[in-house]
Amino acid sequence: IPQIATQLLERYTKKNDIVLDLFFGSGTTGIEARNMQRRCIGVELKQEMVDYVSKKFTSKELVVDVNIIQGDSANLKTKDKIKSRLEIMGADSAQLLILHPPYDDIIKFSDKKEDLSNCESTEQFYDLFEKVAKNGYDLLDSFNHFLDIFPQAKKFTLELRRLLQGKLTSFHQNIQPQKTSVILGKKTKWLWGAAELVERLGNLSFAVSPGSFFQVNPPAAESLYQKALEFAQLTGSETVVDAYCGTGTISLFLAQKAKKVIGLELSSSAAGNARQNARRNHIRNAHFIEGDATKLLPKLFQEGLKADTVVLDPPRAGSSEAALSAIAGLNARRIVYVSCSPATLARDAAFLRTLSYKAVLVQPVDMFPQTASIESVCLLEKEC
Repeated sequence: IPQIATQLLERYTKKNDIVLDLFFGSGTTGIEARNMQRRCIGVELKQEMVDYVSKKFTSKELVVDVNIIQGDSANLKTKDKIKSRLEIMGADSAQLLILHPPYDDIIKFSDKKEDLSNCESTEQFYDLFEKVAKNGYDLLDSFNHFLDIFPQAKKFTLELRRLLQGKLTSFHQNIQPQKTSVILGKKTKWLWGAAELVERLGNLSFAVSPGSFFQVNPPAAESLYQKALEFAQLTGSETVVDAYCGTGTISLFLAQKAKKVIGLELSSSAAGNARQNARRNHIRNAHFIEGDATKLLPKLFQEGLKADTVVLDPPRAGSSEAALSAIAGLNARRIVYVSCSPATLARDAAFLRTLSYKAVLVQPVDMFPQTASIESVCLLEKEC
């Protein structure tokens, strides 16, 4: 084990780098780190071992920058208890993550009772060894997710800035621990640069945080929103509801022609950006509410909200029947549906048809040239 630790430290670290050992044990990695002038952060389950190792590393013979936390690295349920302490100690800046879990911990992680000692043939041994190795990789993957570790984050950021030669504005890390089709997770960590971007569309400027949606083709986005504004047919006396307002892009375009705009947004960061963008552009007739449109719209209607026009720009999956029913419940004269998927637009328009809204105009916008993707603006009008 000492030879392996030495090889890893020599190959992947340099003097004063941080090494994170999640199964610290008797401190083998810490000793090698001391010999090679590295800093070591360790996690160890057994309190008596923590006490023994802590005493050893504070002795005159082994004066080294080693921090040890008592905790169970193999138990995913206890990760959050040690996570904050690791962050304070600088684990996010670790250049090397070392795992040397006991065999029982790998088995415990996977809930599979596999025993290499009971194999009756070489072939069976290798098959079982492959499964155990896979469990080990899964364990490592879980550590990365639960501890939000980005190895060599500072070095990576510096290299990225060098390669982009001043073109990088900011750099954030998003953590998505779930195995799902949703790309971004709920947590985003700032690593370098501006906390948010500033984009311009027409005569408006918008602050965009990492968790907020914003069109990646501003010239086409401006055409898209101008068409939505045209379809809304505003004269200055209308109340407009923007059911998926995001950072307020469409809402603020509409607010320049409407009496009042109410934006609804599920994401707290996006809703905050929308309010900030209204202040940035000195627009006082746009108001933003954080929450699920499906639940908010019936409540607002009961409180007396009367909408002349409803605008919605849902995700690619489209809207839900519950949300569309809530929108139709406002009895607005027209609905302007901005869509990034013709298939879900057709589906939702068909459902709105059953609620007495008829599609009368559709305008496609080539937001992503040279691709099969297309944006659309659809005007639906209430039938008498």
